[in-house]
Amino acid sequence: MKIRSLAARFCFLVLFAAPAAVNADLDNSPGSMCVGTNAPLTVTSNGHADNVNAAAVTAICPTERLMVGGALTTNFSARVWAVDRHSTQNVCCRVVSRTPNGNQKLGTEVCSAGNSASDVSLDLPGIVEPYTFAHFFVRCSMPPTETGNSRIITFRSIQS
Repeated sequence: MKIRSLAARFCFLVLFAAPAAVNADLDNSPGSMCVGTNAPLTVTSNGHADNVNAAAVTAICPTERLMVGGALTTNFSARVWAVDRHSTQNVCCRVVSRTPNGNQKLGTEVCSAGNSASDVSLDLPGIVEPYTFAHFFVRCSMPPTETGNSRIITFRSIQS
């Protein structure tokens, strides 16, 4: 009886859990892929993007819009690993889609909290973009240098 029960559970997992993994795609990129819009970011030998400036910098982190199951993805969320080295300003990020005619969809902004020498993980809520000509990216505001450089270590695109 136990063997049959285990076999039934396994079949259930294969039939119902596996398609979710097939229908979503993750893509990790180094912070060095991000570019500053109002000032340059410094790329480190570790692949990070550091703000070494005396002012906050807006970083754009591009991601490729993926094909999953033969169709362009419409759901986009992300995770950013960053270091916040400013005592009063935070690293704040959100997901964005933009169409060729200039329309944007903005995800909810998520921010770090306070000064830390270790990395923080920011889970960015998703957006839905059915327009096939839109592109996806992550936008982050990085505080100025203070007790060190704030940085983007890695960003992950999650698409389905």
